[in-house]
Amino acid sequence: MYLTVIIALTGLSIDGATGRKYFDKGVNELEMNEFIVSAIQLVGLFTIILLILTFTLGDLIEKLFELQKKWLYMAALTAFATIMIRVRLNQWQIRNMPVPYISLQAILSFLNFALSIIMVIIWLRGAAGRIEAQIASASAIALLAAHSLSKSGLSWRPIWRPNYIREILKFGVPLIPHVLGTFLIFSFDRLIVTKEMGLAETGKYMVAVQLSMVVTLIFDGINKAYAPWLYANLSNDEQEQRLSSSQNTYKVFAVIFVMALVAFLTVPHITKWIVGEEFRGAGESAKFLVSGQMINGMYQMVSNYLLFHRLTRTISLITIATGVIHVLLIILLVPIWGAVGASVTFFATMAVRFFITWLIALHLNAMPKYRNYF
Repeated sequence: MYLTVIIALTGLSIDGATGRKYFDKGVNELEMNEFIVSAIQLVGLFTIILLILTFTLGDLIEKLFELQKKWLYMAALTAFATIMIRVRLNQWQIRNMPVPYISLQAILSFLNFALSIIMVIIWLRGAAGRIEAQIASASAIALLAAHSLSKSGLSWRPIWRPNYIREILKFGVPLIPHVLGTFLIFSFDRLIVTKEMGLAETGKYMVAVQLSMVVTLIFDGINKAYAPWLYANLSNDEQEQRLSSSQNTYKVFAVIFVMALVAFLTVPHITKWIVGEEFRGAGESAKFLVSGQMINGMYQMVSNYLLFHRLTRTISLITIATGVIHVLLIILLVPIWGAVGASVTFFATMAVRFFITWLIALHLNAMPKYRNYF
């Protein structure tokens, strides 16, 4: 949880900023180099500030998160390493280079898994071993990512561009509430379920959550391929090509809607078959969570239009508003319906966030209107 928070605070979504910069008209590789260097400089500065704050306020943070101070320092460095990896991956993504992208992801996952097994099971390091594995794997792959960026001519050129620093801050700072709000939406439910229903019910609920994560992985992959294609279309001066992006988006919406309806009807039966009778209660939660994740996939597609136009403040306001709705509904429904109430809340939150984002994207002309009735 602490690592997630500080990645949001120090990372400033610079992977998104650098990815978006690539599609600016007239931007060459030298300017991309300078922009990426400026982004890394900014994150490095924020990391140093975080380390100083940890040194001065470490005791307070230690009590708040119940973590030893050494892990707070390591978390700051791991956050920097994670951000470096994301920048490298994003540059491959926008250049349509799936092989190195997948390769680096696979190496990171394998190293993290292997070190975790060694630390926890063989060396009996317990929870500390799991954290140490994450630190070591992220640090090692970050060095590899930095070398790859340097070899590609995309970083390490000694420059100072205040205009790029301001551009990055303008893009990233408004997204901080969005990242933190998203974390709240995807985490608050299990805390309330545990408090109101106990660990046994939380266990069943987490089975449903894990099943819905399959959908998350699928749509995350789709979005990684979709975003560069969309940005390229929106950067095009030809109005017809820009309009076709909306048309294709609506076609995908129709497919996802049918998939969500089928999932809602079939997931409870599939869940019983996968997890067995002792977790049969997970099926009712799973159908709402899986359908909600599909709607979240639609939201990601629409939010890309806002990100392209750098309307990051708007995205944050939407997330904050729906986050408040999410928390209120969770508190209201879980005592009445239990874990199913949490899953219904997630589905409702995803639907509300999608429709609000869609309507605002149309209203602000961020999403091209290809039909008169829009």
